[in-house]
Amino acid sequence: MDAYRTEDEQVEALKKWWKANGKSVVVGVAVGLLAFGGARYWVDQRTARAEQASLLYEQMMGAVEAENPEVSSQVASTLLSQFNDTPYAAFAAMAMAKLKFEEDDSQSAITYYHWVLENDADEGLQQIARLRLARVLFEDNRLDEALAELREYLPPFKALYEELRGDIFTAQGNMPEARAAYQAALDAGGTGDDALLQMKLQNTGAASAES
Repeated sequence: MDAYRTEDEQVEALKKWWKANGKSVVVGVAVGLLAFGGARYWVDQRTARAEQASLLYEQMMGAVEAENPEVSSQVASTLLSQFNDTPYAAFAAMAMAKLKFEEDDSQSAITYYHWVLENDADEGLQQIARLRLARVLFEDNRLDEALAELREYLPPFKALYEELRGDIFTAQGNMPEARAAYQAALDAGGTGDDALLQMKLQNTGAASAES
């Protein structure tokens, strides 16, 4: 995951990986759990469901691009309710959450991000969902709730999490904690815009910023 420097790239990488490797993963699980005769049927069923979910996801994204919110919401609802055992349901929830946030519907965005956290098993996608959820809460001025979402993270996400923690501490006027968070983000390798991160650190009253 640390090879990808933006959240969207990470999500796209997960989509591409699943498209390329999803069937082999299903086969491996089936062989490990079932006798060959039953496993073959199980594999076929799971593969068919994944392919159907993939088509629905593409349909939903087409509706998003065509700015057809009614269709995109309907298809997303189908994926989340009927195909929640496929990764495309989580991808759909992530896409809809981002869309709703851009439409200033923060509560719907929060609901979609919570769905990912409660239903998807991929740790990388959960880390992105939790980070974006914290951003939505931050924008809603729900600062304590936002901080609560950022308490734990996997190492590849440390810089992104710490930068947002710094932003929240800054909004609270807690400059010592903000300074420590920004420095931790820099020490973790930065977030792709180290000049901005350095500026944020200096604005907390730091005498100098070490990269």
